[in-house]
Amino acid sequence: LWAPLPFPISDPSQRGWRGFEVYARLSPGVTRSGANASMRSIARILAAEFPETNAGYDVLVRDAREYVVGDARPLLLVFLTATAMVLLVATANIANLMLARASARSRDLAIQAAIGGGRSCIGRTLVLESALLAIAGACGALLVARLALAVFLRLAPPGVPRLDGVSLGWTAAVAALVLGMMVAMMAGWVPLLQLRRLDLSTALRAAGSGTDASPKGRTILVVAQVALA
Repeated sequence: LWAPLPFPISDPSQRGWRGFEVYARLSPGVTRSGANASMRSIARILAAEFPETNAGYDVLVRDAREYVVGDARPLLLVFLTATAMVLLVATANIANLMLARASARSRDLAIQAAIGGGRSCIGRTLVLESALLAIAGACGALLVARLALAVFLRLAPPGVPRLDGVSLGWTAAVAALVLGMMVAMMAGWVPLLQLRRLDLSTALRAAGSGTDASPKGRTILVVAQVALA
């Protein structure tokens, strides 16, 4: 971007003005350390040629991501990891609830399969339920995030970079919806696996006696929830 300077470039009285921010793209094959060495060499030449304004000044080439994120990168990574762990706990919880619901409906599923409903038809129904759950959960999460974002920005500690650029845009909304769909499909995959191994006579007897058809799967999910928490 070329823009006119507020003063002539040849004016020696303005050499000490340092109001510019310089961004550069490294050429192919050039490392950051090599660019830093070249720029420091130029700085030494300028310091020798213009000691009144350039003596004592050096150049430091930094990565753009490091410049933007700064010292907050470890803190942001901790936040991201904690959010992922909470998401996994919620996924295990939803999978457990859906598995319990599928166990309670094992008699209905067995009857549907017995009268010719077909496992694929029942599977599509379970997938549709998971998709509706994902859409409802993602919309609710976006609403809560929009309300919580204003509170977070007001209570954010000092030193967090680029707070003025934090917003909830369409990119975040689409990412949340896609992630919600993926999580719901993962949670709904457990009943689908149970459906593939569904034995009609066994399911009818287990449902009639009130026996849980999938105690091992639910135990594994509970252990996973506790471990992630």
